Amino acid sequence: MPITKKNLHKRKTASSSVFILVPLLFLFTQSCVGKPIHELSEETWLQLLRLREELPLKEGEAIDFDSLSRLGTGASLFVALRAMEQGSLGVAKAALNDSLAREQGFFKARAVSHLADVLLEKKDGESLLAFCRSGHGAALEPFRRAWLELKALLLLKDYGGLLNSIEKTRDSFPLESEKAAAEIAAMAAEAGLATNGGRWIQEFYSLLAMPASNAVYQNLERLVETIAALEYGDFIKALEAIGPEAFVLAEARALAGSKNYGPAVLAFRSYANASEDASSISARYKITPLAEKEETEEKDKDGFLLTRLGQNPPSPPLPPKTMGQLLLRLERGIASDVARAFLVSSRSEGKQGLLWIMETKQDRGPDIQKEYFAHFWHGRYLREEGQWKAALEAFQKAAGLAGHGADRDAALWYLVEAAWKSDPKSAHQVFLKEIQQASNPADFSDLLEPIVRDALARKDGTALLALACQGEGKLSKADSAKLNYLCARSIQAGIVADEHLSVFLGGDYASKESLIEELFRKAHDQNADPWYHTLAAYRLGLALVDPLHEDESKTAIETKADKKEKDTPKAYAEALVHFGMANLLRRELGSHFGKLDSSVVRAGSLSLYEQGFPEEAYRLIATQFWKTGFLPSRADAELYWPRPYPELFLANSSRNKMDIFLLYALARAESAFNKDALSRSGAIGLLQLMPATAAEMADRLKTSDYDLKNPDHNLMLGSYYFQRLMDGQTAKNRVLAALCSYNAGPTRFRGWEQSYGPLPMDLLLDTLDYAETRQYGRNVILAALNYAALYGEENLQDYFSWLLGETAR
Repeated sequence: MPITKKNLHKRKTASSSVFILVPLLFLFTQSCVGKPIHELSEETWLQLLRLREELPLKEGEAIDFDSLSRLGTGASLFVALRAMEQGSLGVAKAALNDSLAREQGFFKARAVSHLADVLLEKKDGESLLAFCRSGHGAALEPFRRAWLELKALLLLKDYGGLLNSIEKTRDSFPLESEKAAAEIAAMAAEAGLATNGGRWIQEFYSLLAMPASNAVYQNLERLVETIAALEYGDFIKALEAIGPEAFVLAEARALAGSKNYGPAVLAFRSYANASEDASSISARYKITPLAEKEETEEKDKDGFLLTRLGQNPPSPPLPPKTMGQLLLRLERGIASDVARAFLVSSRSEGKQGLLWIMETKQDRGPDIQKEYFAHFWHGRYLREEGQWKAALEAFQKAAGLAGHGADRDAALWYLVEAAWKSDPKSAHQVFLKEIQQASNPADFSDLLEPIVRDALARKDGTALLALACQGEGKLSKADSAKLNYLCARSIQAGIVADEHLSVFLGGDYASKESLIEELFRKAHDQNADPWYHTLAAYRLGLALVDPLHEDESKTAIETKADKKEKDTPKAYAEALVHFGMANLLRRELGSHFGKLDSSVVRAGSLSLYEQGFPEEAYRLIATQFWKTGFLPSRADAELYWPRPYPELFLANSSRNKMDIFLLYALARAESAFNKDALSRSGAIGLLQLMPATAAEMADRLKTSDYDLKNPDHNLMLGSYYFQRLMDGQTAKNRVLAALCSYNAGPTRFRGWEQSYGPLPMDLLLDTLDYAETRQYGRNVILAALNYAALYGEENLQDYFSWLLGETAR
């Protein structure tokens, strides 16, 4: 049964599909001949599912599931998945109920899980509760079943039952309940509030005191709005029960958590001043409507207009003492919310409060935790102001007060950053000193990047050698590989002088040449970063691309007919592939995905490719390339380095004299071959062209009839633009320079080259200001190399040399 779709590209080499797709179709489709299913043939139904077209099923209408079952094992279930994607929850519910009657094993388990999701999304509390308490519900993971029962009782407003179930859930599942503590506390508070029972006040305070997390902030906001929505008299009683201050603090935390820092500051001021009582708070939430607004504004049961969170009254800044006392009396997590809100919206006010804490510490006696907090956050405020030397001192004090663990590492991280910002030349020394004390030195990797970049830009060989030699054993393997390569290249380029080598190595090396080779060898053998591994291989004259392994897909797929595996996760994965839903493999298989045979993932990737979704195919097969010990076959490699639209790529490569492997690599990096890709900045299509750039190129080519979502038009304009960059003065016919110009803009790249050059391109790349551009250059060069290796380039050393701009082609 051929899969057809308008503009669907074809693979040039389809040998692997013979071994992968045919057995799958044999397993799941006994015959494509039979009476129509809802007036459509079986072949048409499979095409609808695979190409994600709208299903010809309407909610409320009878569905012929017996006929649908001819499509293969799990047909009703997979129809339900498509219906869920299309928002047809009624169809999905009916199809899932049919699946429960037909399926067994993993298929049935997934149907059970999805039916619970559908009932919850439909807010059908009655059906959800009955389902959870049924025999089918017993197949759910135990805590999830208990959790869904809580949600059902909440939907039904059965608050007495909800309180009882919460207690049982906490007793039966203590670890899981702790992870969901915020939402459970909010539900318990809501239920107790509605019934004037339970321990709703204690639940409210429990939620209010929890450490910062998105779940805490979201549930605080929900609980505040639940209380505010009470009838007027009940609202006043609730405020008096918990205390107006606690309610205002809950408002403030919820606002800070949603990054509404201005309103959060007003709420924290109200809390600090205890300036609101129940009456004034109710006046904010219960506004008497004007006559003309009565029909349009949302009102509560008493006829008051409902306002939303964040309407706290204006107030003057807090005096330093009041601000400081506010920070001192709150729990650490809440105090951090306060400090963060004032840092963003009222910096001077917050800073003065922190200074008051530090200046008056003798009046309170020793409290290491409070002192750490004050110095740490004072450093954060100074950092925001760009006072890097003062921030460095603050973080040094905080690090001295912290114990081991997260607090110390946080202070040390900011300390190293402040050292780099205040004195880049000595930052490497501070970095090397502080990572010796850090609990997790790998967390400092993002600071190493700018320190190395600055050292290269200054051509500071001493700093590079110190980082490579003294950081060994503390740095990650990827960072060590990078430093070893950069040091070797810096020696070759004369950035690391002989006197530098003598200082750090003494006589502990045979010759400069042997040291360079040793450093390249380390970078290569660490094999922790593909860019520096490949660069080191190139310098050493070693193989640039790992060999592919024999394609074992035929024997692997043929073992699928084993009846023992009929209802297993593997069989379910194969069914997903058959129905064209391989893009759901990771989500549907969950923890089983990692155990899945690579042949099944390969089949799924190939099916997505042939359905016209090359970006999804590439991302799916990529999961196998990330696996330790995975040995890719040629079939895997062709999916990881795909060639969609082959005729269009070839034609535009020839037309604009652009290397075809590089053109494929460019499209893969820019859009993953999604012709409809649209970036946040407005770049469009395969090569992510900005409309203004495309218009300029079209004008130069004397054409005005183009569509950037048309692959041919996009490739024509994009390849022409890239080749202009290659031919221009900015890039001087250097591929890597042209790539950086393509990503960051030619003017910006020209500025970088003037500031940091002259350097070899592989070293210059590591000096560029934008991390995105640095990684972009690496990704495209490596992709072009792999395309060349896979599809016909014989001399990879020469080709890679050309990509790096070291030789002409």
